[in-house]
Amino acid sequence: MIHSDEGREAFAALVLALLNADRSRGTCLGVVANTRFWTGGGGSPGTFPWCYVYDSIHPGSAEFETLIDRGGDDLDGAAHWLFSMCAVRLLTCQPVDPLSLSKTALCRFVENARKPKSASWACYYAGAVAKLHAFDLLDWLLDVAERGAGAPVHYSHEAYAEFGEDSVAMVYRVIGYLGQQLSGERRDRETALCRDALARGFERAHHSEDRGLTAGITTGFVYLGEFEPLLSALDAGEPWLHDVARKLPDMPNIASRPLADCVARLLRKNDLAQEARTTLEAVRRRLATILGEYFL
Repeated sequence: MIHSDEGREAFAALVLALLNADRSRGTCLGVVANTRFWTGGGGSPGTFPWCYVYDSIHPGSAEFETLIDRGGDDLDGAAHWLFSMCAVRLLTCQPVDPLSLSKTALCRFVENARKPKSASWACYYAGAVAKLHAFDLLDWLLDVAERGAGAPVHYSHEAYAEFGEDSVAMVYRVIGYLGQQLSGERRDRETALCRDALARGFERAHHSEDRGLTAGITTGFVYLGEFEPLLSALDAGEPWLHDVARKLPDMPNIASRPLADCVARLLRKNDLAQEARTTLEAVRRRLATILGEYFL
């Protein structure tokens, strides 16, 4: 592992040189190294010079298939990068553009995902499942969620700065997202499994008062068209949750009239946090425009 500033600078220069000489090999090395920096220590990957290398790496299906075929740290690196490609979109309840892999590579990924791993790595693989639309791993996701026992996972984003939450929160978001995709394919039994898992998780999160877990589960519900758990959970924190709430009126899977009724009911509460009230007022104004009427 590289710990000194000089070592990081030299390694960054090496990867850049390899990218210029052989883009595919340089990309694969950069993906694996980036994962080690983020998950195994060895410096600050978000700072110069590695941030410059990171911005130069653009893996595609061919590089991911190469890494998955190699297995081990290379496959883990592919999973972590795939997670990073959609983590913020899942965090804020946005669609995920799927990445297509060969049948062989996808089968190898599915096989490896099922192997025992730490709670944080289960989170990274869950994000990769969403990016790959690996529906065959729904049963694995449901099992991870049911076991609970997550670990802190740290995020860094320009709008939300640095924050952490329970790793299982992302697993629940992916369950909701897959449920939405399965519903579109009329796979009702599997969609129901997703909804039931979110309901059980929501009950546990309520008793534990884990805000991060609640945020993940309620966002999963929104993917399935259920908005009241998220709106009721709004508080002073989790600005990404407020961003999801503000987008609800424009989501195609959210019915405007029931949403308006829910917002009006919540705004009549006297114990709302000011941040929650501000967000609900913004949702109400947007709904008034959509519905062509003002409501209290």
